[in-house]
Amino acid sequence: DVEEIAQAVQVQVSPDVPWDVTVQVSQKLGIPLVDLRPALEEVKVNGHPLQLEGDPFYHYSAAASRQCGERLWAELSSLLADRGMQVAIVDNR
Repeated sequence: DVEEIAQAVQVQVSPDVPWDVTVQVSQKLGIPLVDLRPALEEVKVNGHPLQLEGDPFYHYSAAASRQCGERLWAELSSLLADRGMQVAIVDNR
């Protein structure tokens, strides 16, 4: 774990640094940014795994993918509506 290694070599690590940099860049470029961390936290709190079991590449589980997709869709449809665009939802389940 990164935090354990950092402590062993007496280095302070913040997991928020990549997000903070991304926020600054998106604001500077005027690009909307969607924070998926709350969606992933909700998946975890509900007892679902965040990644596929045994996957060495950390692909998201079905529960995580669905929760993130729903969050992205909500944000995207809101952005489009703010710009006067209508959105159609097609459920392919």
